Amino acid sequence: MRRAWWRWAVVAWALLVLGGCGQRVQEGAGAGGAPAVDTMLMAYLSKARAVHRQADMREEDGDRKGAVAELEKLVATPVPGGDRPMQEAQEVLADTHARMAELRGQMGEYDAAERDIEQGLARAPKVSFFEGHLIEIRGVIAQERARKLAAEGDKPGAERERRKAFEHFDRAVQIQDKVIERLLPDAGGQGR
Repeated sequence: MRRAWWRWAVVAWALLVLGGCGQRVQEGAGAGGAPAVDTMLMAYLSKARAVHRQADMREEDGDRKGAVAELEKLVATPVPGGDRPMQEAQEVLADTHARMAELRGQMGEYDAAERDIEQGLARAPKVSFFEGHLIEIRGVIAQERARKLAAEGDKPGAERERRKAFEHFDRAVQIQDKVIERLLPDAGGQGR
């Protein structure tokens, strides 16, 4: 299944504009004394978009392994902020790990997919779109395992994985409900 790169790019851009990244000052200020946008972060986000597009192209060719290899290039890239990575970069990496996990799950590489999810969760802010999405992908992988086990005739194993998938999907929904509630002004949230 091909994921659109724009989904995370829009979220990252919104965080960049609304979340205060524009408040970071590199050497000097921007026009009119306004803070300059962090050039390193912008370059990183641009690279991430290009890498995801390369992965899209590999997927279009039916080359999931190649798509994962493209995404691994981004994961191996130094992260803006070094020991204290910028939140936007962390979120891009969390989403990249989710995509890698989904691809690996489609290839039947379930253990590697779970490692990607764990690495993504280590980067994702708690109670965020990114955490919820990673848990959702964990459910997708359990669903894939259930299908595989059912096709192999392992009904108990398939049912066990289906239950896990439902649990993961329920947890993802709970997380996203909290995110939505926090953001909806009518629900007492901050609206941003």
